[in-house]
Amino acid sequence: MKKGQRPLPLFHWVDARTAQFQILDSLAIQPSFFFSRIDMMNDHQRLPDMPVTELDLRGVICPYNFVKTKLKLETLKQGQVLSVLLDDGDPIRNVPRSVENEGHTVISQERVDQAYRVLIRREESD
Repeated sequence: MKKGQRPLPLFHWVDARTAQFQILDSLAIQPSFFFSRIDMMNDHQRLPDMPVTELDLRGVICPYNFVKTKLKLETLKQGQVLSVLLDDGDPIRNVPRSVENEGHTVISQERVDQAYRVLIRREESD
């Protein structure tokens, strides 16, 4: 590299939910060093709120959307995260409250176009 020349940019996954990439051109480390550190982490350390699957329940009426969410959560391991797409209105009010009543954790609710994406972490059931 010539004096005064900036190093090549390093691509880094910064938002796993939307799979957006950001160029980090201020880092002066080798990519192999960076990626070897990521590979040594387990999945929970790497992306704790990364959903393992997404359930699209837009257009599904209550209580079926909650029943489908509950059944899908039962297939996951403790600590895994489920992403659920829900319509505005009763579904976004009722489903998060109902899964919390079941003992699971609602991590986030974000508006996505005309729907909501709810991230739910499966907790151990009694």
